[in-house]
Amino acid sequence: MKNNVKEITELLNSALQCEFTTINQYWIYGLTLHHIGLERLSKKFLEESVEERSHVERIASRILQIGGVAKFDAINEIDNTQDVEKMLECGIQLENDVIDKYNKMISKIADMQDHATADILTEILREEVIHKEWLEAQLKVMREMGRQLYISKLVELDDEEEGSGGGKHHHH
Repeated sequence: MKNNVKEITELLNSALQCEFTTINQYWIYGLTLHHIGLERLSKKFLEESVEERSHVERIASRILQIGGVAKFDAINEIDNTQDVEKMLECGIQLENDVIDKYNKMISKIADMQDHATADILTEILREEVIHKEWLEAQLKVMREMGRQLYISKLVELDDEEEGSGGGKHHHH
């Protein structure tokens, strides 16, 4: 593995670029959803953003362990839509790209006999698949219900949640 440190580091740095892009993408979506009043969905995107940060931590730590230099300065273009359907589609696209990338990367790195790194990426890959499945489920529900109904349902759920803490609904 020693003679492959440079190549493995490059692969991992390209993974970091994807992760940083996703962190920022989900972060702006979370803030935007909060701004338009969709709290539950906002919270979910912000949580996903934080989870992606744990991926950065694991990948960067591994780069340092193998004697490489972690790059934190690369990011792809961010989409600034305020359209919920487009957010879900874009999230799915991001996850598909990263899943595809990790699958290729894992087999390359395993071929180089660096199984520790391959294991870390496999764990992260599993989490990305869970993110993707959640996004796809949301999109499916939205398409079956229709956008307006889906969004009004989200608003209803947010209102209920607010009410459960003794917010708007006072019982005398």
